[in-house]
Formats: sequence, structure tokens, C-alpha cells
Amino acid sequence: MELVVFLVSLFGFLALGIPIAIVLVLCSMVLMYYGGMWDSMFVMIIPQSMLDGANNYPLMAIPFFVFAGEIMTEGGLSKRVVKLAQLIIGRVRGGLGYAAIVSSVIFAGLMGSSVGEAAALGSLLLPMMAQAGYKPGRAGGVIASGAILGPIIPPSTNFILLGATVGLSITKLFMIGLVPGLIIGLCLMVTWFFIVRIDGYKEKIEFKKGEASKIVRDAMPAFMMPVLLLGGIRFGVFTPTEGGAFACVYAIAVCTLYYRELTFKGLLAVSARAARTTSVVMLIVATATAVGWFITSAQIPMQVAELFQPLVDSPILLLLSINVFLFLAGMVMDLTPNVLIFAPVFYPLIQQAGIDPYFFGLLFILNLGIGVITPPVGTVLYVVCGIGNIKIGNLVRNMAPFLIVEMLVLFLLLAALEDCGYMARIAFILDRLFRRFGLSGKSFIPMLIGTGCGIPGIMASRTIENERDRRMTIMTTTFIPCGAKVPFIGMIAGALFGGSAWVSTSAYFIGMAAIVISGIMLKKTRMFSGDPAPFVMELPAYHWPTLGNVLRSMWERGWSFIKKAGTIILLSSIVMWLGSVFGVV
Repeated sequence: MELVVFLVSLFGFLALGIPIAIVLVLCSMVLMYYGGMWDSMFVMIIPQSMLDGANNYPLMAIPFFVFAGEIMTEGGLSKRVVKLAQLIIGRVRGGLGYAAIVSSVIFAGLMGSSVGEAAALGSLLLPMMAQAGYKPGRAGGVIASGAILGPIIPPSTNFILLGATVGLSITKLFMIGLVPGLIIGLCLMVTWFFIVRIDGYKEKIEFKKGEASKIVRDAMPAFMMPVLLLGGIRFGVFTPTEGGAFACVYAIAVCTLYYRELTFKGLLAVSARAARTTSVVMLIVATATAVGWFITSAQIPMQVAELFQPLVDSPILLLLSINVFLFLAGMVMDLTPNVLIFAPVFYPLIQQAGIDPYFFGLLFILNLGIGVITPPVGTVLYVVCGIGNIKIGNLVRNMAPFLIVEMLVLFLLLAALEDCGYMARIAFILDRLFRRFGLSGKSFIPMLIGTGCGIPGIMASRTIENERDRRMTIMTTTFIPCGAKVPFIGMIAGALFGGSAWVSTSAYFIGMAAIVISGIMLKKTRMFSGDPAPFVMELPAYHWPTLGNVLRSMWERGWSFIKKAGTIILLSSIVMWLGSVFGVV
């Protein structure tokens, strides 16, 4: 019950528009009152926990990297990085878009912040792209989609928060985020290749030979910073926190002595901005630590473990369930509080399931990173809209192809784990549980497919040999919410529950409960009486995933997502929009 109280209070206060730091304090007070701990001694736990949460050595890296990022923006590194990106790939048709993506990759290695990256690149590139004839929404879309590289490519402040929160090595988290971040950047460039030809952009950027050498010389100090920083951390020259201090000193030296664009007055202004940004982040860290104390005291992690306990022996299913929850949470709450609140809750489950914590950390940050460009609380969206004077609907519509590609990368990572031989074992492990309510373990695969679309889920039941088990699976699979049902669940949530995010999440658990109850009821009828057929399946040996299988699985899931996003979900969204315009919804 404490879990329900916490989630209802969390999303309820957020729905009222209260700042997240205040929401976390209020949630602490609610849990304190509900747990019968409302007295003077326990009231002091909130400020004491806040102080302990902020007094954390690894978190010192955050103000250093924030300060270094602000110095680079003010001291001229930003425009030189953009010039270098234009030189590298600007001569290709649609060069400004490619330059924006390359700049996003380089900026992610300089700033480690999605919002800061979007603000810096948006202020530089949006006017240039508008002058070159790009659609405002399309220009904003490519910059916003590239900004999610900030939380993934090191030095990521979110990896620092995750490592400090659950006790993982920040250095290892930095290293594991590098290659997936580069893959996302490459996929965005492939997407831009097709968009350029669809939209008919012809623009190219040409530089003279003398200009090219000058641009390389100017940009080399900026380009070398992430190389020196990551090299120093990787080979043990300094820790991530010491690396943040190195980044500050390096940035000040380059901007004052080499570029000579950062004055003492400018340095004071940069320090003030960095202090304000850091204070916001650290206030959230402090209040999240306070609510974390009461979450632990109320044994909420144990309740979550019990809730997901049937999935602990099935790592893929557990990861899918957690990722669905995180995607929904990322739509209504920013990345930083999501990391601080949910990482300590899910981390014990991941350990119990035997999943590599660093792989989970990558999926965790990537999933929540997509949330910063997903309405209604996508902070990067509002930054880009404010800079480019773009309407939010126009930006989201033009950003859709990039968002789909980033979802495909998430599916790619899941498919790599799936192809190792887990799926057959999941069906085998769940067989004993499913038999209690009249289903076979083989019913799991159709139900899993049914989360994407109910019709393919029903069609997948043809692989079940026993006719009774096949019919029972067909009868119960449709209870699982799929992509076509989600818009209607969202409409009900908006019309009856004030848009609370917990409604959509609860729909999945209600669907599971409906499967259990209907299975038990059908089991008592004459048509479905008796026990399921014995489970017979060849379990493949664990093996390295093959490229063909991984790409095929990624494409099947991605294509299902694209079809639902482009047909049923789009049409449902249009109906909901018309209803809101004419006062029906």
C-alpha cells in the first residue's frame, strides 16, 4: 500500500504543477504521516537526509562539468565546434543538418547535458538553418533529437548521478555509454540523409583552403578536451571528479589564453550561471535523498521486488516491464528526478535477476533520455521552441522520424540480449506459474508480442500445438494493452483522472490481473477443463547474438511501432485533438 501512496502523491503533486524539488519534500511528509512517524524527531530526518545527500564526493563532478560547459559556451568553443562540424561534413547536400548532428556528438563530450547542448546549438544553428531555407520544425527537430546524446556520451552528469546513487563505477558507466551514443549519432545521420531528399534541401557549405586550415587550428583545442578527459579517466590518470576539475581549468586556459574571448567579467557571469544551474540539480539531489530515506523505511523497494518477483527469473521480460514503466515516467517527469527516485528501487531487482548493472544503467539512461524530447514534460522541446520561436506541435511532428530511430536503437540493445538464448528459458520458467491459471508457458510469447499489437499476438498462438492451450491463449492475450489501446487509455486518463500518468501504468497491471482471473474462470468450464499440455521445447545454448537475428528482431519491433504510430495512434490523436478543440474532451 505504501507504494500506491507514494506513486499517487508523486504524480498527483506533479499534476498540480508544483516544482519537483518541493514535490519530493511533500512526498516525504506524506510517507512520514502514513507511516505514523509524524513527530519532532522524525521531522528532523528530512533536513538531515538532504544534507547527507548533497554531501557526496562523486557528486562534486556535477558543478565542475556544468561550469566547464558554461565556460565553453561563453568563451567561443561552441561556435568553433560548429565550424569544425560544418567543415567535416558540410559539403554534403543538407550539410547544416549533418553539422548539427556531428556538433551534438562533440558537444555531448564537452557538456554532458541535454538541455545545455540544445540551448548552445539552437542559438547558433537555428538562425543559420532558417536563413538557408530549412523548415523551422525540421531544423528544431534535428537539434532536439541530437540533444539526447548529452546524457549518454561521457562526461554525462546523469551517469554521475546514477553511479553515486546506486554505487556503480562512474568510469565504467562513462565507457559503456560511448559506443551506443556514437551509434545513435550515426543513425540520426542516416535518417537525415532521407529527410534531405524528401524535403528537397539543396544547401551545401563550401570553405576555401585557407579557411579550412584556420578552422582546424581554432577547433583543435576544443576537440582535444573530450579526448584528454576520457583518456585520463579511462587510464586512471584522474577520477571523474578530478576530471571535472581538469575540464574547468582546461576550458579557462583555452578561452582566456588561446582564444582570448573570455574576460574576467565574463568569467564572473559564467560562474553565476553555473552556480544557479548546479543549485537546482543539487536541490533535487538533496530532496530525492530525503524521500529515499522514507521509501526505504516504508519498504517500498521490497514491495516493488514482490510485484516483479515472477519476472526475476526472466531477465528479458523484467527489462521490458521496467522499460515500459520508465518510458511512461519519462513522459511526465524530467531525467534527473527519475534517476534519483527509481534507480535505487529497481537496482536490487536487477541484481537479483543477474542482469549486468552497467548494461541496465545504459538502458535506464537511454530510455529516460528519450523522455527529454517527449511531451508533455520534454524539457529540451521547450528550450528549442523558445529559441527558435517554434510551436510545440510543429516541432514534435517534424522530430518524429528521429524519435523513431532512437527507439530503434533501444530495441537494438534489447534484441542483442534477447538473441543470447533467454526467450525460450523465459517460457520454460513461466510454465509452472502459468499452469496455475490454465495457461501454458508457451502462451508467454504471444502475450509479449501482444504488448505491441494484439492481432500479431493472436496469430503467434498458432505455434502452440495443443488446441485447448491455443484457444485459452487467444481468449486471454487481448487483455494486454497494446499500441492501439494506449491512446484510448490516455484519453480516459485525461478525461477522468486529470491526465495522471499512473493510469496508463496501471492499465498493464490490470490487464495482467484480467488474464489471471479469466484463466481461472475459464479453467472451470467444460471447454477449457483439464491441465495444459506438458511443456516440451528445446532450450538453445547461451551464445553470442548474431547480427542478422538482432537486426531482424529490431526491425520487426520497430516496424510494429512505426505502423501503430502512423495509423491507429495518429488517427486516435487526431480524434482526441478535434475533441479538445470543440470542447468534447
